Amino acid sequence: MAVYRSVYSVEFKNDLRDFEFDKNIADGIEKAIPIILEKPYHKAAKLKGQDGLLRKHVCANRFRIFYYIDNKNKEVIFVAFRPKNKNTYKNL
Repeated sequence: MAVYRSVYSVEFKNDLRDFEFDKNIADGIEKAIPIILEKPYHKAAKLKGQDGLLRKHVCANRFRIFYYIDNKNKEVIFVAFRPKNKNTYKNL
């Protein structure tokens, strides 16, 4: 049972739309989001220079989900979904 509510940014929705054609990626995201909502700090890494932004590896370590945690309102704000490559951290 998820403890936190999910909030999707416009950029996150656009990123997901770019990868929705691949069923494996869509299934991986569908499995990862409830896990993040239940335990948002588990195996998440903080980004240096970004105040409170966390990242988590998903889809067999091929992609990363970036998110903020709002403990006051019990929300996880999903910011970006990116493939793990040299452009992963651009425009976060």
